[in-house]
Amino acid sequence: MKAGSQVSVIIPVYNGERYLAEAVHSILAQTVPTLEIIVVDDGSTDGTARVAQRFGDAVCYVYQPNRGPAAARNRGLERARGVPPGRWRLIWDPALKSFAMPAPAAGPAQRSRIRSPTAAAGGGGLGATG
Repeated sequence: MKAGSQVSVIIPVYNGERYLAEAVHSILAQTVPTLEIIVVDDGSTDGTARVAQRFGDAVCYVYQPNRGPAAARNRGLERARGVPPGRWRLIWDPALKSFAMPAPAAGPAQRSRIRSPTAAAGGGGLGATG
């Protein structure tokens, strides 16, 4: 993990060995110069841990017994050192069935799509939820 991180990316994952490396590589390729990546393994039984640990200090790997994607996201938020709580927000993208953080200067179209994470049912991590 890079010192002085400003952006925290949390990847909740359950048996996502097949997709995790691609997700981490995609995050590392972003133009944000300082960020931390937190992989929260929600009780995977495949090689998820091995994949995450291959990234060394670039990834903070956290394991927890399977408690579902919401608990995994919350565990990641507890570990996050990036943007202070209350300053981040999530956008639920129904087409992608995932959450995204808007750019700081989000326009009206983006702001109208902001939803409460609890209002958006389903998904939220890599692999199947268990």
